[in-house]
Amino acid sequence: METTREIHSFCRKTPVLMLLVHATAAYIQSALDVGATGNVLKDDVPIDLLVAIRAVARDSRYFSHKFASIAQKYLVGGRNLRWQARD
Repeated sequence: METTREIHSFCRKTPVLMLLVHATAAYIQSALDVGATGNVLKDDVPIDLLVAIRAVARDSRYFSHKFASIAQKYLVGGRNLRWQARD
């Protein structure tokens, strides 16, 4: 979280993709609050990482399937976001 905060203190528009070992809904919400563009669960790296990198490079958000519904519910509120999640 602190790294994301630091990155955004220098350049707010820099996309940050977090690689997580595990996470709770509260952790995902905190990551989004500090400006994370997406999250990939470590166990999903072989499937998700390249797709996630491409998504954030296109100015989209990306979340591993496990996190997508948590993130989407948290961010819903009039924001116009493009979502990608592995099925």
